[in-house]
Amino acid sequence: MLQLCAQNPTGVVLGAERAHSLAELLGGTSTLVVEDDSAGPTSVAPPVRRLADAGVTVGIGTITDLGDVHRAADAGARFVVSFRCPPGFVAAARERDLLPVPGALTPSEVHASHAEGAGLIKLFLAGMITPGYLSELAPLVPGAEYVISGGIRLNPEVLAAWRGADEVRRRAARAVELVSEVAGS
Repeated sequence: MLQLCAQNPTGVVLGAERAHSLAELLGGTSTLVVEDDSAGPTSVAPPVRRLADAGVTVGIGTITDLGDVHRAADAGARFVVSFRCPPGFVAAARERDLLPVPGALTPSEVHASHAEGAGLIKLFLAGMITPGYLSELAPLVPGAEYVISGGIRLNPEVLAAWRGADEVRRRAARAVELVSEVAGS
């Protein structure tokens, strides 16, 4: 999985030239691209369309309202990501044949997202929890799958703990399967 940031403090921008280069590099592969753009999906629509047309499975975030879901679908996204579960987010994504990936952290938030029909949930801000949290959370919301995101420090001990957790590895593999299923449809 490759996560790009269209606009971030480093100044990296997903413009037409970068999208063309990525499309050439990734076209026809099973690479998953999450386009995380604080400026909103509208600003990345043309570059995302170029990637999607090249056969790259593209997801767009950060979705903050239902209009973003529709703009992401129109741009060629196959999944949409948010740091929360905006009202109607899951239903709007499903209506547009997109995989919704709402964000949640607490058991109540996870349960609410799953009850709305989200099969894959972004645990955000994961830097606030340990890998053991996922093992404790899993039985509370049977059937939910997770992707871990946000705030995990780039420190060898912290990364080793996350990489070494069997539950995290299993859930990550399932997340890739879910997005791959959407890409194949």
